[in-house]
Amino acid sequence: MLIGFDLDNTLLNYSDSVRIAAAEKLQIKESDGLTKESLKLQIQENFGREEWTRLQGLLYTSYIQYATIDPYAIGLLNYLNQRGEHRIQIVSHKTRFPILGPQVDMREIASQHFEKLTKGLLGSASEISIHFTETLVEKIEYINETQFDIFVDDLLEVISRLNIKNRILFSNSVKAQESVIVSNSWKEIAIVMKERLGC
Repeated sequence: MLIGFDLDNTLLNYSDSVRIAAAEKLQIKESDGLTKESLKLQIQENFGREEWTRLQGLLYTSYIQYATIDPYAIGLLNYLNQRGEHRIQIVSHKTRFPILGPQVDMREIASQHFEKLTKGLLGSASEISIHFTETLVEKIEYINETQFDIFVDDLLEVISRLNIKNRILFSNSVKAQESVIVSNSWKEIAIVMKERLGC
């Protein structure tokens, strides 16, 4: 069984990165209720779209150090990785360099941070590869062509366009969709994969 996961805002949680970057770069007061989406709207309204684009590049570079992975997500990856009949691949829509700001390799930074967070926790973690695409369309095409058995992503735009049977939307703001599992709990997703999808 080939099981796929999105990286940013799915496996990698940027909540702390968002709060710290907003406070340090734009003097927006840190708040536990601040989300990436609410910050995006706030910055676009008060500072303009270009400033949001610039800050987003920082989230995926210098502020990625504050991004975390849920322990249950690590536990699920480890469980799947240790079973010989499963293959895991991470698929990420990420340009190599930020549109604005320092021209550093965001793909390399993301790969290194993922390896840092999972080091020693996933057994033979080298078997979990990360495939990057330049555009969202390319990502969707790649997932469909590769014929994943299960895919987990935080974007409904991605999930709704996948031609695979088992689609899991990682979200707490989207209602249940037809033939799509919706959850923002990695504990629940792990149970669903094991008990409902037979992983």
